[in-house]
Amino acid sequence: MNTNGHESRKRGARRLSAPLRSRAAVLFSSFVSIRVHSWLLLGCLFLTASLHAAEKKKLPAAPTNAAPANQGATASGGFKMGQYDAQNRLKSVIAGKGAKSGTNFNEVFIEEIHIESYKDDGTLDFVAEAPKCQFNVSTRTASSAGPMRAFTADKRMQIEGTGFTFVQTNSTLVISNDVHTTIRRDATNAPGAKTPATNAAPEKPLEIFADHFQFDLPSKRVVYRDRVRADDPQMTLTCGLLTVFLAEQGGGFDKIVAEENVKVDSKTDGSHIEAAHGVYTRKDEQIELTGQPKWRQGLREGVAEKVVFHRTDRALEADGKVELKLPREALGTNGFLLSGAAPTTNAPAKSASKPVDKKLSATNAPQIVLVYADHLHSRSNLTVARGSVRVLDATNRLSCGKLTLRQATKESPEDLAVAEENVVVEQGLKRVTAQKGVYNKTTGIAVFDQQPEWKLEQSEGRADTLIFEVTTNAFTARGHALVRLLRNRGGGSLLPVFPTKTNATNRVAQPVEIFSDTFEVRDRRARFTGGVHAHEAPRTGAEPRLACAELVVNFSEKGNRAESAVAKGGVLVEQGTPGATNGPAVYQTMKAQTINARMAPLTGELAELIGTGGVVIEHPGGRATGEQANYLVATDTMRLTGTPTATTPQLEITEASALIWDRANNKFSATAPYKMKLHSSPAKTHATNSPAKKFFK
Repeated sequence: MNTNGHESRKRGARRLSAPLRSRAAVLFSSFVSIRVHSWLLLGCLFLTASLHAAEKKKLPAAPTNAAPANQGATASGGFKMGQYDAQNRLKSVIAGKGAKSGTNFNEVFIEEIHIESYKDDGTLDFVAEAPKCQFNVSTRTASSAGPMRAFTADKRMQIEGTGFTFVQTNSTLVISNDVHTTIRRDATNAPGAKTPATNAAPEKPLEIFADHFQFDLPSKRVVYRDRVRADDPQMTLTCGLLTVFLAEQGGGFDKIVAEENVKVDSKTDGSHIEAAHGVYTRKDEQIELTGQPKWRQGLREGVAEKVVFHRTDRALEADGKVELKLPREALGTNGFLLSGAAPTTNAPAKSASKPVDKKLSATNAPQIVLVYADHLHSRSNLTVARGSVRVLDATNRLSCGKLTLRQATKESPEDLAVAEENVVVEQGLKRVTAQKGVYNKTTGIAVFDQQPEWKLEQSEGRADTLIFEVTTNAFTARGHALVRLLRNRGGGSLLPVFPTKTNATNRVAQPVEIFSDTFEVRDRRARFTGGVHAHEAPRTGAEPRLACAELVVNFSEKGNRAESAVAKGGVLVEQGTPGATNGPAVYQTMKAQTINARMAPLTGELAELIGTGGVVIEHPGGRATGEQANYLVATDTMRLTGTPTATTPQLEITEASALIWDRANNKFSATAPYKMKLHSSPAKTHATNSPAKKFFK
């Protein structure tokens, strides 16, 4: 043994100063610690995970012969790591065919990664696969910038994308790019849906595309972000954020929530819906849209506070400040409008005030109708609007509490529009009110009943039923009809058969009220039938009045002036107070089977009157009869023909060719031959050809 050499080495070592010896010891210790720690940490992590998994699910042990992590050695065996919940139930497993440690002690690179997620009962719930990934042992997070795919155990839902992160501790999967999801489903699970035939082809799946995807497996909530597009056989949906809630049982999904610029386009009818927020529930197959939702179908447009679309029966419900814009023909309510039919007048309508509602359109073209309501329900051939319903059609306005539109079908071949609850139809100064109105588009007839009334520029009235015929521009009032004709100052009246000179000009406007069983306006002709009674208002007992079985009034082509009138059937004209023998209220009457009246073109006042068939004229100064009476207002004279007679307190005239009554002077004259009988002396018989040269008082 070379003791000298040994001692020499000992002396050399002793030559090292104490600081150097201390520093060397630290370096050596650190080197050994790093080597041992690297091996032990990686080995312990793999061994712990393997033992824990093997103990719970008999998972294969992780490799224990891996090289130190900082040397980049590859594990010789597969990789597998499980995750358990608080109840010690296996929730997920991450496995791979190969594992390679990274530069960081917590990083492992895994090839052909396979992730499985389990339900609480231990059955397989979800699977994710990728060619490779990086796994952080500390955070139990698998991630990769490459492609991956995932699917539910029943493969109803399948996802593909690029770049993913899976957090094993909370079972969350995130895909960063190019997300494509397909969700297979049955034909429908909505209540009342028909069961598809056994050999029927399955419904095409719902496909969802997005830039970003996040799946929270425990809550079964899937979130898509950025450029989201959902596509199925019936519609396409786009939005900025889409949340899908998967079904707990049976696969598929229960609900979809769309947010941020939601747009839905129907593939069946071309309709388009937009909103800030939308919720689709699979159970009842309905889409609820909020956040200023609006929809469009062809020329039809609408907005509301909330819209619900039922996919099963293709029904649409809109609530809160509903506004519709659609073609007049599509609405089917033009029979309610007063642009055509106008009782007692065809004068051009005055312009209505501009509507204040301009949310849908800057201009209201005549062919476009605007509809406002609190609630709208539309399904198949039936549309119902409720609550403060208003329809604006150019200068026409319709308002009611409820409006029902029903399109014709094979079972019910009539197009109907029904307005109910405080129905009001207006155009300019024209107005019709009722509790109910029904327009039959097939027949072109609108019927108003339940206390209907109308008010036009120069007339107003009421009846049990009002009927408008759109195609013929006719109007009929049936049952207890009352028509009130409004006269302008200087306007004429057909009632004063016995006018005075003070009546002719500058007379105060006097409306005329006409009662009858039926009132009809057709082709500028107004016809009253059944118990006709007319009088000037106000009713004083001395006003001019008329009673007959039928009264027909013809109006001018332009304006509202009466051109002529015909009263038929036991006509009785009265003026003054019965019993009054003088003064303004002197009582005068005229009876005939028919009375024809002609009005002055400029004033509308009575110009000429012709009575035929048993004419009888009575006044305090006498009585006259004949088969025909001709009265001229200009001369204030009445000519009686057809075996006329005249009787005064002084005399009686018979068998005359004609009798002329000078009303201004209250005198009669007769055209020979005639017979005259004086009441104060024996009657004198005149020669047959003696001329009428004397008037008789």
